[in-house]
Amino acid sequence: MAAQGFDTVLLDERGRIGRGKICTGIIGAEAFRTLELPRGAILNQIQRLSFHSPLGSVLDYTHPELLAYVVDRAAFDHSLADQAAAAGARLECGRRVRSLCVDAGEVRVEVERVGDPGSTCPVRARLLVLATGVNSRLNASVGLGRPEGFLNAAQAHLEVEGLECTHCFAGRDLAPGAFGWLVPLGGGRARVGLMTEARSRRFFGRLLERIEPYRKEGGAVEAHFKPIAQRFRGPSSAHRVIAVGEAAGQVKTTTGGGIYYGLLGADLAAEVAAGALRRDSLEASDLRPYQQLWEQRLGGEIEAGYLYRKAFSRMSDRQIDALFKLAAWNGIVPLVKRKARFDWHLELLGSLVRHAPIRALLGRQLDVVQAPPQPELAADRY
Repeated sequence: MAAQGFDTVLLDERGRIGRGKICTGIIGAEAFRTLELPRGAILNQIQRLSFHSPLGSVLDYTHPELLAYVVDRAAFDHSLADQAAAAGARLECGRRVRSLCVDAGEVRVEVERVGDPGSTCPVRARLLVLATGVNSRLNASVGLGRPEGFLNAAQAHLEVEGLECTHCFAGRDLAPGAFGWLVPLGGGRARVGLMTEARSRRFFGRLLERIEPYRKEGGAVEAHFKPIAQRFRGPSSAHRVIAVGEAAGQVKTTTGGGIYYGLLGADLAAEVAAGALRRDSLEASDLRPYQQLWEQRLGGEIEAGYLYRKAFSRMSDRQIDALFKLAAWNGIVPLVKRKARFDWHLELLGSLVRHAPIRALLGRQLDVVQAPPQPELAADRY
């Protein structure tokens, strides 16, 4: 928006952009090919993976081409902020938004300096963009929707040795409803984490036990915890307001990744917002094409990913282990090599469930793909 000549200000409550972000920091190679992303933040790359079943089966997989990069998320975000500042955006860190008010002529944002509650001052604008991540506290006050539910994530950094590729772990006793990971960063460091439909603290210790052979030393681990939005309900734009990224539900419901989807959503938001600002027409109807555009681009992936993940969550450990063994000999790996794309899962998932042996194995678990989903955890928990 700044590059197109609009007076643009970014308010961020952190003292430095990118500080304290809880994120695995995996971005698909496609995103780097199609967008001008900062390559200086890349730590490692992903092409080989090792998948571990709950009963001990292991499936090693090497993709025909590079799948993704692992980035230093703080450095990545800071580089994007530098790009915004170079384009003319004004960045104000250490600023917390206390409240919002939208009327016919403008948006008023009450802002305070972090650590100084008496420092409240107003910021006025024609258009507000909410990019608040999983925190949907401000959404309702301006007529936007919110997530239907959440997954719970935990992550920590470890010193490791002998870790040559990314490892993924499945099982109801480890990460019910999702999976765990161990991602090498280079230099003897790794990120270990998991997502689950249950309380992540309960299972994180079990994951540490599973990856013990790779740990350089034992002892306490400083883990960080956060929810990940699943399924957004309600509008992602309203009168003079647009939400982008996780604040609009632009998150992969299979893996919880949101960087690329958020960037794509931001591009579409800028396209619609620029036209509306130039016309000085910022009614809800003027901004509604944004939601139509991003749902056309991402909505099918997000909804199908959610339903397929719910089907997976109903599998027993014995079924998951049988699926691993099936993949090792039944022609599934060649199918994955043809269909797998890091950020787009719908085509691969559809091909897999049409595979007769997989359908026979999963049976009624696939019914959830056609059935209404079960309620998720309440957003008010957070």
